[in-house]
Amino acid sequence: MVINSVIRILLVLAVLLCSVIVEAAFVTVDRTTVRVNETFELTINMDTAPVNQPEITGMPGDLQILRSSNFYRKNTINGQATVQAGWNITIKALSEGLFVIPSFEVDGKMTQPVTMKVLAAVSSANVNGQADAIKIVSEISDDSVYVQQQLTYTIRLYRSVRAQYASLNDPQLEGALIERIGEDIQFETVIDSVRYRVLERKFAIFPQQSGVYTIPGVTYSAEISTGRQSYGTLGSLRGRSRSVSLSSDDATIEVKPIPSSNSSWWLPAKNLTVKQSWKPDTNGLEVGTPVTWTYTLMAEELTATQLPDILPPEIDGVKFYPEKAKSSAQVVDGKLIGKRTQTLAVIATKPGEITIPAITVDWWNVATDQPQTLTLPSKVISVAGKTTSDSTSDVVTQTPELKNLPAEPTSIEGPAGEVSEETSSLDDSQLLYWQLATALMAILWLVTLLWRTNRSARAQSTEAADPHRSAAQLSISASEQQQILKKALKDADANSASQSLIAVARDINPNIHSISDIRACVANEVIEQALLTLEKAKYSDADAQWQAAEIRAELKQILQAVGERDNGGNVDTSKLPPLHATDS
Repeated sequence: MVINSVIRILLVLAVLLCSVIVEAAFVTVDRTTVRVNETFELTINMDTAPVNQPEITGMPGDLQILRSSNFYRKNTINGQATVQAGWNITIKALSEGLFVIPSFEVDGKMTQPVTMKVLAAVSSANVNGQADAIKIVSEISDDSVYVQQQLTYTIRLYRSVRAQYASLNDPQLEGALIERIGEDIQFETVIDSVRYRVLERKFAIFPQQSGVYTIPGVTYSAEISTGRQSYGTLGSLRGRSRSVSLSSDDATIEVKPIPSSNSSWWLPAKNLTVKQSWKPDTNGLEVGTPVTWTYTLMAEELTATQLPDILPPEIDGVKFYPEKAKSSAQVVDGKLIGKRTQTLAVIATKPGEITIPAITVDWWNVATDQPQTLTLPSKVISVAGKTTSDSTSDVVTQTPELKNLPAEPTSIEGPAGEVSEETSSLDDSQLLYWQLATALMAILWLVTLLWRTNRSARAQSTEAADPHRSAAQLSISASEQQQILKKALKDADANSASQSLIAVARDINPNIHSISDIRACVANEVIEQALLTLEKAKYSDADAQWQAAEIRAELKQILQAVGERDNGGNVDTSKLPPLHATDS
């Protein structure tokens, strides 16, 4: 009896245990020992299709869930249906230690806890008995830099085995700007009789705050073959493989503050240069004739956004009309070069010798750890007065031919010794007639000369006030000027369109002197960009494409915007680039 009772109790316990197992959701991991920065797969196996995504609560902070996906497979063998369902969860180990993934609920069923052992990260891996078959290293150019100074971070990955599904993350540093330098470089090398395929990748890091910082090592993950291998049609490895995750060493840097002796724009560079050009040349420059002045500031190991705007000061006798500066960056011999190009239209307003003063830029030479000054030399230009046509028509000063008079006077004798009074009277009246005609012609010549002189003086005065309008335009009515403008836009004639547009806009708003002034009146970015292309095409030394059709379509809106700014003051220049207010 006692034995039977014990057996019955054991049977009941077995049934209860089986029921618990049926109600449980089993979890498995692909491996229980991993290294820092490596990932592993946790699989939740269920006997029914998963409904809700599991919420894993109480997960240690050193284990990071990267992604998850569900699966469902139904198989029928000999009339017996089986279901394989569940979730795959990818988890990354962040630090070394022993961690427990706690029990959690999945569709009303509880999982069992799992213990994970995380070892220290390594920078190399052995494959098939070959030491360091794959390894990663990183290095920095300097361990002490100034705020905003470039630090070059270089990664090199060495592989003597094939890999797939590889990933390499970028360096991270809080409070720093990080830019990639150029493209990856790949080459081969031999180390200890082992041939490696090397991938080199560089980054420029610009710390923004002073202090001591640690740049964490970068991580490389991939699948590598551990046995005899072949490749499928899509390049995937066939055969046994395993995951590897390698991390380079951390790097510690000191970021120094800006030196107290620096009082100008902070430019920590290894080299700073400037080049300039004038098109066309300034030789023979006349009042009102524009020339294009372009200069480019280039800094080694600085971004283009770190470079300042540099503009000449206001000068008596010269007007500067600057465009928005253009920034760019390029890689030369593995070095990052920041460039900032400034273009200005220069128009002389009076004749004579005019000196454009030198422009200086203070910067900090990180190679010598000393302040330096870069100078754009001064330039002297000779400006001639505006040439005008002073030629006048020749005036006939000879006495007109008297065709109807006899060659010699004929006397009609009356009484002896007397000349006929009738003949004398006829000669005097004809002489008076021609004297009056000659005097009238002289008066008309003087009036014409005075009118031309006054017109020439008014043309020169207007050209000095508005160098963009030619003498021919001064005598053209507003309606005729608009017709010329429309034809120039239709023919895509940049020079004629620019002059006509300024003239038409100036008739509406006397404060308009340039295309830049018109752009400042327009609030539409599309129209503003179209006007900018016209401005560039006018001062270009070659045929340039510009948006003539857009300006023609929006001409009414442009002129309306110009008129709305005619409030008795100057044109609003708030839309011009900062520090570019050189118009007076």
